[in-house]
Amino acid sequence: MSFGVGDFIAVGELCWKLYSQVYEVSRGAPEAIQNLKAELGAMHLTISKLVEDTKDPDSILVQSGPDRLNLACSVLEKTQETLKKLDDLSGKYELLQKPSSNLGKRHFWKRNYDKVKFAAESHTINDLRAKLVFHNGQISLLLQMVQSSSLERIENRQKKTENALQDIKAALSGTTSLGHTPLLSGFKGTDQHFMTRKLMKQAEINDRAWTSIGIRDWLQTGKWWLLKAQSQIHTATPSTPEYRQAWVNLIKASWILTDIVAVHPQRHFFGSGHQELDVLDLVQAVKTQHEDLAKESVLRPTLRDLEDSTWQVWMSTPSTALLPTLGDGGSNSRQWGTIGGFILFQK
Repeated sequence: MSFGVGDFIAVGELCWKLYSQVYEVSRGAPEAIQNLKAELGAMHLTISKLVEDTKDPDSILVQSGPDRLNLACSVLEKTQETLKKLDDLSGKYELLQKPSSNLGKRHFWKRNYDKVKFAAESHTINDLRAKLVFHNGQISLLLQMVQSSSLERIENRQKKTENALQDIKAALSGTTSLGHTPLLSGFKGTDQHFMTRKLMKQAEINDRAWTSIGIRDWLQTGKWWLLKAQSQIHTATPSTPEYRQAWVNLIKASWILTDIVAVHPQRHFFGSGHQELDVLDLVQAVKTQHEDLAKESVLRPTLRDLEDSTWQVWMSTPSTALLPTLGDGGSNSRQWGTIGGFILFQK
């Protein structure tokens, strides 16, 4: 039967069992036993960390792919073999069994060492301990390699996201590197300020800052406007309100990424999880839409053509939007609630 991730827990339990036995008899024991106790303790901590990582689908180890997990399985299998040899040695000679209450520990060790000629067996314990040191080093190195690879992936992913965001921002401002044609016709520097101000006004609900709205809601809204734009921009008749609205919807999706998501405070806590991948996916989708339009001969409206279109950002109140208000208990009372009246916190 092949060794798998499910066996990690069994190896950890065996290591803890041996550590507990050694700990019970380690006081006054020879140096070989003292060193073995220290190594078993370190090994148990390392295995526990490995078990935690394999249980978490978002952990760096699991995200690193099956090759790293297979390598971890291989190392743990060798570790299990070493621990079993130590367990067999303990059971055969009762080397690690706690003495009875009426037998002094020093006398207990003398009796057992005399019985099994510990001088002849100590090299076996030292050899097993050396193997544990080697296995522990392998696992620690594996975790360090995974951490290093994860940091490199995060940096590459963030760099890829930032470059794509710059391309989208350039397309909006008319200095696009996605082609020689800007998104809108006749776009000027003052138009950028007008467009940003118009969208920011729509982004703030009931005069609340956009930062009070969760980044996941922003991403969902960005996806919504991108899908709306994609469904209309190639099907609507040019110069019609539907056609102009499609361009506004693409602008809204782009602006949400470049001016909101890119600098949202919550993004700092994303790390390498699925949320950052969601950001990258939407950024790539919007960038691809800009690239496709840059290659096509389509009627490009001016910003003035779009002034009468709907620039509304939110179709409904974001689910993460919270309102701090005074409670019913007077000036010292505070509460957080949704616009719908649901109270989340009150004091």
